[in-house]
Amino acid sequence: MSYLFDENLIAALRLFGCYRERKVEISQISSGWKKEGYRVFPEASKFVKFFGGLTLTHPAYGGGAFDDSHFDPSVATRRIDRS
Repeated sequence: MSYLFDENLIAALRLFGCYRERKVEISQISSGWKKEGYRVFPEASKFVKFFGGLTLTHPAYGGGAFDDSHFDPSVATRRIDRS
C-alpha cells in the first residue's frame, strides 16, 4: 500500500506491527461484508489488507491516560444498523 505518511507516523505504525509490505488475509472479512449486503470494492480491500487487525495504543483524548484503537472492519460493519 502506498500512503503518504510523515516519518513520525511511519515510526509509530512500525511499533505496532505495521510495515510497508503488510498484507492481512481478508477473505473472511470480505465474505462477511458480502453476506451483510455490502459491496466490496478494491480500495476498501487494500485499506483492510494494510490496516486490518492493528491495535494502536495512544494518549487518550481526555488526557492523562492511554487508549487503544482497534482496526477491526468486521466489528465496525456489524455495529451499523442498516434498517
